[in-house]
Amino acid sequence: MAEDKEGQAIMELFDRVQLHRENASKFAQQDRSAAVMRQRTQLTLSELAAVPEETRVYKSIGKAYFHSPMATVVGALEGRVASCDSDLLSIRQQRDAVEKKLRESDKELQELIRASAPDTLQRMTGA
Repeated sequence: MAEDKEGQAIMELFDRVQLHRENASKFAQQDRSAAVMRQRTQLTLSELAAVPEETRVYKSIGKAYFHSPMATVVGALEGRVASCDSDLLSIRQQRDAVEKKLRESDKELQELIRASAPDTLQRMTGA
């Protein structure tokens, strides 16, 4: 009976580790996406800095492009950079928290596996 409880505890911890790995992977992907968005926006801003103020610029809204003043387009891009910065900070904090939980769960799983009886592990792996 105790071996069944050990096996169940190991499986629950294994599932928790897998869940934390999936979440860490999702946050890493979100981090990359936000970083790419920020980089593209910064590049657009640097390109617009070289353009004279009286140049006609167009802002995309959905699939359409509308004439907009340069200041409006630059302001929107600067707002997007600020938004990306705050998103990146939030995502990185969440990713760090999930990675910490992952390390803790993984360590706990390893300790439980070492402490459990060899019979339990053999029965669980089917060996």
